[in-house]
Amino acid sequence: MADKIEGSTLPIDKQNMHVYTTHHPIGVVAAIVPWNAQMFLTATKLAPALAAGCSVIIKASEIAPCSLFELAKLIDQAGFPKGVVSIVTGIAITVLSL
Repeated sequence: MADKIEGSTLPIDKQNMHVYTTHHPIGVVAAIVPWNAQMFLTATKLAPALAAGCSVIIKASEIAPCSLFELAKLIDQAGFPKGVVSIVTGIAITVLSL
């Protein structure tokens, strides 16, 4: 994933103390993507989540899921570990199980 997510050291008035920030993945990201502009909207959710080290579950539109099936093939060919990106389909009630 991203190889340079860095924290920063913050200035402080006290001697012998350091204050710094770190970044950690927040867990699994659920991305609900509508039928229009699926690839663009998926990219705007997928890229930052993967860069932060999070796994992603994408709920594709039940009307037009095929483009995301092709994306799943590309993700697999790129060598991502299984389960890092998952794509689910179904009617709106599917979202409740996420």
